[in-house]
Amino acid sequence: MARLEQMIETALNLMSADGITGWGLVLLDSRLEELGSLHAIGEPVGCTTETCNHWSHDPAAPQRKWVPCEGTLIKLGESDDRDGTSTYYCLRLEEEDVFLCLHEPRSFWSELRIVEPDCVPAYILLHIRNAAPHHEREPT
Repeated sequence: MARLEQMIETALNLMSADGITGWGLVLLDSRLEELGSLHAIGEPVGCTTETCNHWSHDPAAPQRKWVPCEGTLIKLGESDDRDGTSTYYCLRLEEEDVFLCLHEPRSFWSELRIVEPDCVPAYILLHIRNAAPHHEREPT
């Protein structure tokens, strides 16, 4: 049986772990379930009206956090458009890089999916290159 102190330590470790957070976060790729775990990290927020059909918004949901089991998670950057915000990440594993996109629509639950590398906007990649200290840049 778990002790209170152990449960608190586990919760603190989860909150401080690198991960991707979104309102009602939904994993759209089954491989994400293999690469990490999804946790509720807040109370439900949003519409709780029982008579609402939720046509223009999703029902209440907690903030959720996807935490990779291994590797290093790097935030590449974000892009805004009329549909919401898309934030791109790279999960650097020993054998491969996995590119991820967190899409946060304005009134609907967040979605996390694996994307092909060429789906990451070039200007985000250039921003990362330009932000690196000069001595860390690869020669062009």
